[in-house]
Amino acid sequence: MKKRILAWAVCLSAAVWTAGCAKQKVPPPPRTQPELLLEIYDSARKQQYEAALIKIQKMRALDPTSVFLAEVENVIKFNRLTAVVNAYLRMGKFDEALNALLDYERKNGYNDATEKARERLMLFSQL
Repeated sequence: MKKRILAWAVCLSAAVWTAGCAKQKVPPPPRTQPELLLEIYDSARKQQYEAALIKIQKMRALDPTSVFLAEVENVIKFNRLTAVVNAYLRMGKFDEALNALLDYERKNGYNDATEKARERLMLFSQL
C-alpha cells in the first residue's frame, strides 16, 4: 500500500512539474562567437556602427581580456568617427568635423590614424 501511494505521489509530482515546464518560454540558445563575429562584420559593412558596438560589448562580456575584440571595437569606433567627420565635411562644416575628431581623441586617446586625420582635416580646412 505504501509503495502504491509513493508511486502515485511520484507520478503526480512529475506530471505537475512537466505541466509547469510546458508553459514557460524557453529562451533562444546563445549565439556562438563565430555567429556574433559575422553579425558584427555585417553591421559594420552596412555602416550600422552602434549595432556593431553593442554586439562587441556582448562578446567582450564573455571574453573581457580579448585583444582581438578590443582592436575590433577601436576600428568600429574609428569608422563611426570617419562617417561623422565626412558628413560634416559634405555640409561644409569644418569646425564641427575638427571638434568631432578632437572629442574622439579625448575619449579614446591619440593614435596614428587620428593624428593623420587631424592633419588632413587642417589642410583641407585651409583650402
